Amino acid sequence: MNRDHIAGIWQQVSGEIKEIVGSLTKAPTLVAAGLRDQHAGRHRERLGISREHAARQLAEFHARNRDWKLMSR
Repeated sequence: MNRDHIAGIWQQVSGEIKEIVGSLTKAPTLVAAGLRDQHAGRHRERLGISREHAARQLAEFHARNRDWKLMSR
């Protein structure tokens, strides 16, 4: 387990908190940010890569797949 792996887990947790707060306050942008953080955190946890690299890969994925939607729980 390296530092980026642990940081990915933490990013997922903080993303879940953002999603919950966004749901309670009815702020769709905060919900979307939380879902994005969760997705990036899972990616970062699995690969053990830096935050910048994970964000770049996620942005490239979204650019290629414009109609792809994050699944909410």
